[in-house]
Amino acid sequence: MRIIIPTITLLLIFCSAIAQEQKHVNIDKNGLAIGGFDPVSYFISGKPMEGTKKYTISYGGAIYYFVSDDNKNRFRSDPLKYIPAYGGWCAFAMGDYGEKVKVDPQTFKIVGRIGTGISELVAS
Repeated sequence: MRIIIPTITLLLIFCSAIAQEQKHVNIDKNGLAIGGFDPVSYFISGKPMEGTKKYTISYGGAIYYFVSDDNKNRFRSDPLKYIPAYGGWCAFAMGDYGEKVKVDPQTFKIVGRIGTGISELVAS
């Protein structure tokens, strides 16, 4: 009995943390981030490219698609470099109003802040 209660408590805390994390990430009903666009492509190609289910990673409560195994591995080695800032919500709305506004993944601006990846996605 002494082991069961702490184990259940830890499990509840863990599940709560996952649910809380997913609330702050802009994902669709299937958990897909950035509308399926490859987050690495913004940096490598200078433009968003649609990823595919063939190259998938789950990270931070979201599913990310990639155009290639290369891009998937780049993301895996440094995800904080590539994930969208503000959970993928509109950077302008988050910065000025603290509001979560959906974005068009093809309307973006990369600001050279280390660790934020696609720094600004702006609502259209």
